[in-house]
Amino acid sequence: MKGLYTYLMILMVLTGCHNPDNDKVGSEGNSENPHTTEDTVYISSSPTLEYYVLKEEYNKMVQQRKEFFSDSVYDPDFTYYSSYDSFEDITFKSETGQDYYYLCYTYFLKKRYTHDNYKTERENLLELYNSINDIYAIIARGGSFFSHNKPRIQAYAEWDIYNHLVVKRAVPISEIDFELEKEAFIERNHKILESSNSFVYWDSFTEEGRKATLQELQALFESLSEKIDTPFYLSCVVEFEERYQHLISVQS
Repeated sequence: MKGLYTYLMILMVLTGCHNPDNDKVGSEGNSENPHTTEDTVYISSSPTLEYYVLKEEYNKMVQQRKEFFSDSVYDPDFTYYSSYDSFEDITFKSETGQDYYYLCYTYFLKKRYTHDNYKTERENLLELYNSINDIYAIIARGGSFFSHNKPRIQAYAEWDIYNHLVVKRAVPISEIDFELEKEAFIERNHKILESSNSFVYWDSFTEEGRKATLQELQALFESLSEKIDTPFYLSCVVEFEERYQHLISVQS
């Protein structure tokens, strides 16, 4: 539990960054009765991330998880960790449980606005975020961290849509600075490839294997950059990619 408190303190300092005045956004809340009479509620119907709950479990969740209906909305990481001690059972406390929590966060956040209006932006963000997750999975040669990120990416994308486009609280990279900032983004990724000799996960690679993997990564980074065509996407990707910086060490 000490580690959890430490994480929360770091999170709040960095987001003063994570000041509630910055990452909290107003909402009209949910005045409708959130309980259901349906036998089954599909929290996520994605073919690769299908998750549903039965009526009793759903109604219990909406009764207990007040943060999903609060008038103030926070990003998924802060919401999860600040609610951790209030979880009345272990449902959300395991790594898999945290995945489910982020899917629930996504489900209820979508109910706050006409989410179908942002279908294209959502699809594009999910593609970009999953590409980043795949790139760093190659760098780290796999691991459960990347598997758990797949459902959590749904929440990160939904929060960015809500924060940037719905309530317009986030400040994106400006149109004037877009090209310059994109070049800086591309240069940072080049440095990552150039520092591959320091990748601790690559010690067992043969020279041929290292070369082939670098070529694969270069192609993925180039594809990623080509898909970032607006300040909104660049702003979101730059912030999202910071979640993976602990996996590499690149000198400026």
